[in-house]
Amino acid sequence: MKNKIILSTIIGMLCLAQQGIAADLPHSADHDALRILRDKVEKSFNSGDMNELRTCLAKDFTFITSDQTVITDMNGIVAYWDKMFKNKNSPLISMQSKLIAAISTKFTGPDTGYCHGTSQDIYTLKNKRKIAINNKWSAVLINEEGVWKISAAHIGVNFLDNPVLKAKEMSWFARLCVGLHLRNLPGEVKGTKLNE
Repeated sequence: MKNKIILSTIIGMLCLAQQGIAADLPHSADHDALRILRDKVEKSFNSGDMNELRTCLAKDFTFITSDQTVITDMNGIVAYWDKMFKNKNSPLISMQSKLIAAISTKFTGPDTGYCHGTSQDIYTLKNKRKIAINNKWSAVLINEEGVWKISAAHIGVNFLDNPVLKAKEMSWFARLCVGLHLRNLPGEVKGTKLNE
């Protein structure tokens, strides 16, 4: 009798587990596609390929950068990238970013969802020094004609605790030591290896 009860319990638990798996199956392909989308965005940031980034964005999108610049079209994306990395007075040469989702996408409808996470970024300054900054991001995702795209994205940095703020607060003596390479800038790292 005990064995029958145990067997019935196990079968019942297996049935419930199978139902839970089946309930998630409608979005399993979406999750796979969204992971590919995240990797494409990361690759486009790291290579500076704005054409690749365009393929990740919805027809109508809003992108808010970590310095709180609001961008709503591709011309704005390219202009911002050039200002930060390509122009004569750009403060940076390049960046390496690792995007990490904190949650699986939460679907609010068959073709919409949202996600949030962190990014580990290493920025290379004009003087070749490298600064690591941790950001947080959120994204609204939509399925346009069968392809998942980013409809809105917001990147935020802690304005009370970040390497840029700490560098601005350095004393003249500390700045001199940085200039003489006797000490590092706040957040300075060697190399561009990001945590997996």
